[in-house]
Amino acid sequence: MKKLALTAAFCLAIAILFASLACEGDQGPQGPQGPSGEPGEDAVLTPPRDRVFALAIFNGTARDHNGINAATLTFDTTATPSSSVVVGNKVDRVPIIDGVFDGADVWGENSSNLELEHQAFADNFIYDVTVIASYDDHNMYFMVQWSEVNQGDYVVGMNDRHLDWSYDDVEEEFFVNDLYEDRVALMFQDSRSLIEDWKLYGCLTGCHTGEGLPDNMQSASPSIIIDTWEWGAMRSENLDIGLDRALTSAGFVQDGGVPPFRQNSEIIQRLVDNEIVDDTVPIYIHVKQLSDPEYVPDDILWEYLAVPFTDTVSWTANSYISGWYAMPPSTGNDILKSAGQFSEGTWTVEFSRPRITEDPYDVQF
Repeated sequence: MKKLALTAAFCLAIAILFASLACEGDQGPQGPQGPSGEPGEDAVLTPPRDRVFALAIFNGTARDHNGINAATLTFDTTATPSSSVVVGNKVDRVPIIDGVFDGADVWGENSSNLELEHQAFADNFIYDVTVIASYDDHNMYFMVQWSEVNQGDYVVGMNDRHLDWSYDDVEEEFFVNDLYEDRVALMFQDSRSLIEDWKLYGCLTGCHTGEGLPDNMQSASPSIIIDTWEWGAMRSENLDIGLDRALTSAGFVQDGGVPPFRQNSEIIQRLVDNEIVDDTVPIYIHVKQLSDPEYVPDDILWEYLAVPFTDTVSWTANSYISGWYAMPPSTGNDILKSAGQFSEGTWTVEFSRPRITEDPYDVQF
């Protein structure tokens, strides 16, 4: 009996299979396309999340800087700007990054006057800075504005040259200018465990942990990565592109590809008094410096009219060779837009960068 039941069940399954195959016919032609739907809307990103950031201002020196160890950047519209809190503005108009502040109509109403303190090496006496942070669906924008002071070794003025060579036709030799550029750095760290230490110690936790070592700029551990946006009065102004790099436990990591500028120097060996010595010389020289008495050192096309430097050339009297030269950057090194203007003792510096990038070291907004 059991065998007959199994046989009947098997036959029933076969019958159902053949019936289903018999019922399925050839597929008919595709029908006409239906009407178009309503137009879609562009994707809208939510406001960025709150974070802690640091800021450092340099006045014509490479290492001396004042700043704030930990300011809070919040996008809570009910928050109040203060000396340590920056409240982000949602904007409809795109700010032009040119170092000229376009006002609250473009940047938004929230503005913070941050209190700075001496951070590292010599005090440059800059104790306050105005910061505005704004965003739209695509980009983050920052405006940083500060005034220089005449105090100590510092004088009010624009420092936009560094490591260039000036020619003295009297002594028939050239001299290297060791003055540095005016600059500002924004530092965003993304390690939540570091927040409290960063609030207390700032750069000593994340930047100068390696003082005394050959590479003295590094983070305290492999888990600490600091995304750094930097504007310099000399380097950034070549192409209105800032220096975007990350500070890791191994030192600074440049975004991949060709950066927007190169240092115009190399070390060669000379024979002096029967002894081989190292000498730092330019790589390139402006072609007009070889013969044109009307040569203008600040030729905007300097980087396009440069020729290889040799130590046998004669320069035009009282000219100089730029210590840096611009390079068309590759993708990844051209997304941090930055420009500054100096007027009546005050720097206005502006940044913009896409909120979302492909670089693993970039802070995402």
